[in-house]
Amino acid sequence: MRHLMQHMLPGVGFGASAYLFILCFSANGVTVSREKILSILVMSALIGLWSSIFDFDWLPFLPLLFLHFVGTAIIVGVTGWLTNCFGSKISDPSMWIIFITIYLVVWCVLQLYQEQEVRKINRVLARKRSEED
Repeated sequence: MRHLMQHMLPGVGFGASAYLFILCFSANGVTVSREKILSILVMSALIGLWSSIFDFDWLPFLPLLFLHFVGTAIIVGVTGWLTNCFGSKISDPSMWIIFITIYLVVWCVLQLYQEQEVRKINRVLARKRSEED
């Protein structure tokens, strides 16, 4: 259960933030409803869960990344089709441009975070090694 939550919560955070930015800069005045908010939260949690495919080494990284991208696009597309929570049809190219932009931004943020975490771990390990010598 803890493993699932570790994927779902960041997904919800990224999804909620992305949706707020979309609403903030939306030119078509998307109306917000309880249903739309809940659908975004569920969609984001599902994307977070889908991200757990990176925890397994059953495929090389690039095919996993492609699978993640396609799976995420399907989750977003189905959510948009079922609830119209994005204020535009899923056939609208601008929706997919926004999707790709958000995907890339989130990916870059996650890469920077992971890089920072690896540096912290390496510093701690280096400190422990130097203390042992």
